[in-house]
Amino acid sequence: MSNALYSFKLVDKLGPGTIQTVKGQSALHGAFLWCQIDVVVELKQNWRARDDAAFVEMLNRIRLGKVRKIAIDKHNASDYDVLKTRLLPEIQGRSKDEFESFKDAPIIVTRKYLRDAINQSKACAFATQTGQEHHVYHAKDRISGNSLAIDQQERLWKMDTTHTNDSPGILPLISGMPIMVTENAATSCKIVNGSRGILKSIVYEIDEASNRFPVYALVEIKESTLHVAGLDDGIIPIFPITSSFTFCMGEKTVIIRRTQLPILPGWAFTDYKVQGSELSKVIVDLTNARTLQSIYVMLSCASKLRNVAILRWFSSRTLHADLQGDARNELQQLVNIATSTRTKYLQEHTSGMSPTLMPVS
Repeated sequence: MSNALYSFKLVDKLGPGTIQTVKGQSALHGAFLWCQIDVVVELKQNWRARDDAAFVEMLNRIRLGKVRKIAIDKHNASDYDVLKTRLLPEIQGRSKDEFESFKDAPIIVTRKYLRDAINQSKACAFATQTGQEHHVYHAKDRISGNSLAIDQQERLWKMDTTHTNDSPGILPLISGMPIMVTENAATSCKIVNGSRGILKSIVYEIDEASNRFPVYALVEIKESTLHVAGLDDGIIPIFPITSSFTFCMGEKTVIIRRTQLPILPGWAFTDYKVQGSELSKVIVDLTNARTLQSIYVMLSCASKLRNVAILRWFSSRTLHADLQGDARNELQQLVNIATSTRTKYLQEHTSGMSPTLMPVS
């Protein structure tokens, strides 16, 4: 995962990977722009989870690195003990109906290889449940504009999406399955990176080895405002795009140009992709979470603690860790700017001047 915009790691050691790459320079530009922010309004009330006060308090403790490590009394257990009650085996033992309510819930993980493995398994199960064949669709890779030898292409198809900028070499697609868009296809029409929808159909071509290559997919995204002639409202075509990643061939590193549909199966997601999302039910995997921020992002997708299930056992180590230094400093900086913003507004408002800083409701 990329460093946060406020992370000191971006500028601590400016190596070739940062200053000589487009990705690195973009990160530096983003950090520079972030540092220009001088107006902050702090929203202190969690409206999404406002009906579960205890959950809101826990989320705030996690966000600030002030987790309750021991029980206060029999009514106020440690945060770790409270979260353990949401383990899927615990839920199954308490209530079969509650356990079944998470049957189709999205799964949030912290590693792309876990996301891809879950999505592959879910796609196979979905094909069986719906009486369809399980098909996969291959990417087209090129080096310097040239196609690859079959053995090279097969190696590239097997690469983890961690190393291919989320563009899979082999993409399982079955009509009716949930999908997630991975590119900003049409931001003005609400078709953006992270948009979720349903795959309606796919048009493809086949090579002499019977490998399928997508031409375009028809996807239903209900939030979309794009209207395409001849298609029902909410149905949009998604076309393959070309992206780049590096690949080591012996002692030589080459740039691969990959053409693939910018979509992924929509059963499992990384924590990075669901930031800010609201999910009615969610299953989270806290086992590999490295930071309190990651734990907070996953849990805060739910409006109530009872809408969260935890996939498997997890250690208390990360939950009980201190907030990272750069995150702690950034939170304090935002508080300072928010205080300054409020002071400036009150001075201008009470002095009778036309305020330049308007209150946010």
